[in-house]
Amino acid sequence: MSEMYERIIEKTEDLDISGKELGAMLGLKKSPLTDWKNKKSSPTLDQIIKMCEIFAVSADYLIFGKSDEMEENEKELL
Repeated sequence: MSEMYERIIEKTEDLDISGKELGAMLGLKKSPLTDWKNKKSSPTLDQIIKMCEIFAVSADYLIFGKSDEMEENEKELL
């Protein structure tokens, strides 16, 4: 989760979105970032999907850190 949290923070900073603003976009009354950082909770699937839309990234990137580009070994398989 900590790596996904870091990617979420990076994207909020890139878009100049505060934790509270992200929370509002996700339909929450407060920032979820502190609870995610402290591992008190994790983003739900619906929240991950919404963040992918907000950040214009894939779920693979947000969850696993995998870019949209195929890696060389993946290209070889195709």
